[in-house]
Amino acid sequence: MKQKKNAKILFLALLSSIIVINGYYFLKYSDTFFGSTFKEKSYTLSSTLEEILPEIDDGFLVDQRFLGEQDYLNAIEIYMSTYNRPNRNGFTKFYILEADTNKVLRDTTIKNSEIKDNEYHRIEFPSIQNSNKKALILRITATKMPQGNSVTTWKGNDTARNTQLFINDKEVDGTLALKVSYQNKLNMMEVLWTNIVFFIINFFTIKLIIFLRES
Repeated sequence: MKQKKNAKILFLALLSSIIVINGYYFLKYSDTFFGSTFKEKSYTLSSTLEEILPEIDDGFLVDQRFLGEQDYLNAIEIYMSTYNRPNRNGFTKFYILEADTNKVLRDTTIKNSEIKDNEYHRIEFPSIQNSNKKALILRITATKMPQGNSVTTWKGNDTARNTQLFINDKEVDGTLALKVSYQNKLNMMEVLWTNIVFFIINFFTIKLIIFLRES
């Protein structure tokens, strides 16, 4: 009789875990299941253009710190300006770093001639799998910049949640006009561990309820 009761509890815990947890992930990542490609989810750090930064030329350093909103960070869009001139020479470098270790996770070099004036510039890179809740840095710099070919970016004066902005290693108020995008993609290890933990909680909860009802 006791074995049958435990088997029943085990079945109920397993069934409820499968329905609740996998139902949640199914709804959250419905684009993954029904779309032919993985779609993105974007978060705006700031969209206000209240102050233009100085020219990003040799030795000028911009560090925008932010916290990853979910896994698979794969693109940024940053509002850039060229001072209404054609910058035919020079390159601007963009890095994604791990804030705790300063380890470079991704880096991209963009020709200044490809950057349009007063528009968002999108930069894509191989997705960073474990970016959720990770402290990250977007670093912008330039080297060997020919005179009169620099670009720049803008910031809002309000500091967004979980962000810090540094100009030449000095913290300043505000947040870059920046959007960050993530692939709407399943992390199977997260799904597996969530199922296991929820199953264990369910098993003992159901067992406790049955014990209290019979006592």
